[in-house]
Amino acid sequence: MIGRVIFIESINKFSFLVSEDSRQMVFENCYVVSPDPSGRQFHVLSQIESLDEISTPDVEGTQIKANCRILGNYDSSGKQKPLTRPIAYGSSVSLANPQFLRNLFHSPPPSISLGKPLGNPDVPLSVALDDFQRTATLITGTTGSGKTKAVSLILNQFIQQNGACVVFDFNKEYSALVPEEKINLMTPGETFFIGMDDQFIEVFSKELTDHEVDQLYHIYSLYGPDLSSMFRAFESVTVDKMRVRAYKSLERKLRTLSSRRLLATKEKPYEPIVRENKCTIVDLSELELKYQPLFINYLLKLIHSQRKKDIIPATFVIIEEADRFLNTREVPISIIKEIVLQGPKIKINVCLITQRPRFCDEIVLSNCRLQIFHTTRNPLDIETLSRVSQYLDSYYISKIPYLTKGQALISGPNVVFPIFVNIVSEF
Repeated sequence: MIGRVIFIESINKFSFLVSEDSRQMVFENCYVVSPDPSGRQFHVLSQIESLDEISTPDVEGTQIKANCRILGNYDSSGKQKPLTRPIAYGSSVSLANPQFLRNLFHSPPPSISLGKPLGNPDVPLSVALDDFQRTATLITGTTGSGKTKAVSLILNQFIQQNGACVVFDFNKEYSALVPEEKINLMTPGETFFIGMDDQFIEVFSKELTDHEVDQLYHIYSLYGPDLSSMFRAFESVTVDKMRVRAYKSLERKLRTLSSRRLLATKEKPYEPIVRENKCTIVDLSELELKYQPLFINYLLKLIHSQRKKDIIPATFVIIEEADRFLNTREVPISIIKEIVLQGPKIKINVCLITQRPRFCDEIVLSNCRLQIFHTTRNPLDIETLSRVSQYLDSYYISKIPYLTKGQALISGPNVVFPIFVNIVSEF
């Protein structure tokens, strides 16, 4: 025992007086347990929010008061029961048993470890691999807050468990985060070309006028993936003026993509986009900004199509600088939204990484069920996070600006409750 309850603020909050010989054992975020006030064989699990020094007339010197937030009522195996009445005044308070915390925080293999809880660093936080594959992930934070380290931790574990990863890399930084033998490098215009196929037609159509879309489908029905024949047909077309303008505009756009060696001129041979136990790094560092959304959307559609047919394994897709592609004022976001919403059903986990969540479509962000928030200080970004998270109340939101480098707040349907963690490389 490390103390007794001296003040009850509400059914979810209380304070206890730390015993003299336990002062070195308690700290902020530490997990403690108290008896269930209903007398059942359950433990009321709480977390210390803050520590105050107080003075009392009958005790010489200062004492430590620990202010706690109740997290839940659990039995020794981690099974939860509702807390029906406030914790009793004078109840004993003890440090939470590590095995009890392990039952709550840790999923047995196969699983993905996410970090070590600040309240008990001896027990790693992890989620079952199958649960991880059936969700979408959001990682936010300012520059240098630890986002890349968190992604590196997850993707390397995913690869080791025979998963496949795809990273859209804008700054050539991911090659250093993955073992060389696990990398499958893809460079637009060099090692990979967009095929004139159904996925391209669907994605490209979103950038065309209605007349251009009509002509695209018409000429695709005649010539299929043979881009050279398409261009010859463009040169000899004789139609009314309205259709001529649409044809010429369409031709110009297709030739521009072809001249930048992004479009394959003939039918592409079949090749899976991702491979088991590999990380496909799509190097977009040399691709012009205006073509990046087209390339990303095309690959996402192709991955979705191949995963639905079970051609490729469960896939973890990482999109850096997501605010550039989820800003409804600038680019069409329907493809990314579709994959975020539908991907988890077929084990595609899309991980969106952003420093500026305020610029992202909130419907997309709120459908990323696993949320990893590093320190964020912009008030507009913090307001956005409060709206898109289903699991965080004002207390947790208020702590986000004060997280230090490498710390994160993790929440989600498969995380027992929101947990502050340190992101570490090894467990």
